[in-house]
Amino acid sequence: MDRTDLISIVIVNFNLTESVRSLLDSIKKNVNDINYEVVIVDNNSSDRSIEILSSEYPEFRFEFLNTNSGFGHGNNVGMRLSQCKYYLLLNPDTYLVDNLPLKLYNFAEKNKKIGIIGPTLIYPDGNFQISTAKFPNVKQEIVNAIGLLKYAVRLIHWTKIKLIPKKYFNVDFVFGSCMFIRREIIESLGGFDEDYFLFAEEADLCYRVKKNTSYKVIFWKGGKIVHLKSQITGKHKLKRLKITYESKYKFFLKHYSSAYSKMLCLIISTHYFFKYLFLKIRRNDEKRDSVMQTYLYIIKKCPYSKNRKSNLVNG
Repeated sequence: MDRTDLISIVIVNFNLTESVRSLLDSIKKNVNDINYEVVIVDNNSSDRSIEILSSEYPEFRFEFLNTNSGFGHGNNVGMRLSQCKYYLLLNPDTYLVDNLPLKLYNFAEKNKKIGIIGPTLIYPDGNFQISTAKFPNVKQEIVNAIGLLKYAVRLIHWTKIKLIPKKYFNVDFVFGSCMFIRREIIESLGGFDEDYFLFAEEADLCYRVKKNTSYKVIFWKGGKIVHLKSQITGKHKLKRLKITYESKYKFFLKHYSSAYSKMLCLIISTHYFFKYLFLKIRRNDEKRDSVMQTYLYIIKKCPYSKNRKSNLVNG
């Protein structure tokens, strides 16, 4: 195979050295019969043990950044360092099974109209995770406010996996834990929008693919990858929630009208206000205080002007 057939596996790390080690071992064990390279971009981890891995895995390329400018920025750095036909972007808390890169490559080569592929995310015990989502919209936020969104999404995803015989489905966007992307998409659209620090950057990229190209974004049942899920952000739930909504608001303002964005912000803030009142009645003081912090943050951050930069880049 020549270099145009190369897959570049890009991994962006922040304080997950042992997870990266497990992922690199899984790559060496499970990737065969195709040329590939691996680029690990470290987003200025406070845990510098990641530097040890560069000597343990000399066949892979390590890039150590001096600042943490977000997940999208880290991936853009890794992709700019690569010469390949496809990018396979992986979270460090994933590991490969069943020669997934070769399967993705073969599938993409047979389906030239598909630009981004998300495989099935599974837990270590084999149970499936949600792998895709709809772009944010009013109906979705209302369903989320009444507490039914995660159940509805899981039911729809389960139906696709278990009951519908189709091998792949067109979707709005696939999760950034594992994205297989044609190089020409990145060259055409300029990669991830680095105004997002974390979350929504993959939704933004898929939205631009659908709006500005003829390529499809699909969920593919023919490939699986193990995802441990929220190894870092799961430890800081309040901060995760704040960054989630800041990124979501940026997505609203970038892609939707001002009136529609305000409606979405109103639904979200109302949701948290009533959630706070419910917890106050229940006298759940600890959780109530967390919800109130989130509510106040959402009100403060509900942006009504474009080009607002994140203040959470190094937070």
